[in-house]
Amino acid sequence: MGERGIAVRRLVAGLAALLAAVYVAVPAPAAALAFPPYFVSNLNLECWRAGTYVPTPLDLTLKHIHPALADLPPVTVHLDAREQVCGPISINYQTPPLPALDFIRYANVSCYWFTTDGGIGTRELVLKYLNPLFENAPPVSVRMTEPGRLCLPVSNDIYGPPSGVKALVSRISLLCYKATAVMPVNSAGVTMNYMGIEQLNPTLASQIRPAGVGFGTRRHLCVPVQIAGDNIPPDVLETARYVSLVTHDASAVPNGEAAYLTLRHNNPRLVRRPSEPATLTTPTLLAVPVAIDNQLPPG
Repeated sequence: MGERGIAVRRLVAGLAALLAAVYVAVPAPAAALAFPPYFVSNLNLECWRAGTYVPTPLDLTLKHIHPALADLPPVTVHLDAREQVCGPISINYQTPPLPALDFIRYANVSCYWFTTDGGIGTRELVLKYLNPLFENAPPVSVRMTEPGRLCLPVSNDIYGPPSGVKALVSRISLLCYKATAVMPVNSAGVTMNYMGIEQLNPTLASQIRPAGVGFGTRRHLCVPVQIAGDNIPPDVLETARYVSLVTHDASAVPNGEAAYLTLRHNNPRLVRRPSEPATLTTPTLLAVPVAIDNQLPPG
């Protein structure tokens, strides 16, 4: 090979080395969150009496997925009568930002009494309210005891959540415990007596007008669980595991309004369950998001 051929080979080798160095030196872009930030901190629910309904027998084994509670053992529950139905709301008309709002609109749950085999140990936890309205509220120390309600994801119309939303909202299953104050000096948490409430779910918004609701005593801590047999995708789990809500008594002057719904279960393990009629008549609880033991959601 002549000198010209050798020079060309050297030039090609040099360019290849340069390109390789550039490829190694440039970092890959950071992976985007699969689900929107601000979803957890803006997920507020209003819970309503929904008429008597006793589901067909169902036993579920539940695993705690919140990082602060993941060491708790699984628990098997036997579903009993439905107690209430909860839908997403804005508080004092502060609408959640996009794109979180597109997901929050479809975060409906139906809550049931249950019995269980054996007991579940108590925990002392520190809660921090996440809703921007309550950002100045001090942390609250509570004792988590006596689980009594299981809230399962549902749709309230014939369409269900949009395909891009369903993977997340169909995994919002919450096990609700009594939450009593550990230290009276720090028992209040949030003090706001009266708030404007507006429904965010399209079906509920078409039947329930904005209203004022009293915000009362703290009652429950509802924490995320995984239903045995439901393999939650890792990107969904990274958001769902932080969905934790504290419920407070709600009081409102009856105005004769009611919402007439047909509920369908969304969780992949429960989609074959029968649909459930529900008539929402009286708000009983408001549920607002909290961080547990300073474990904050991503984003």
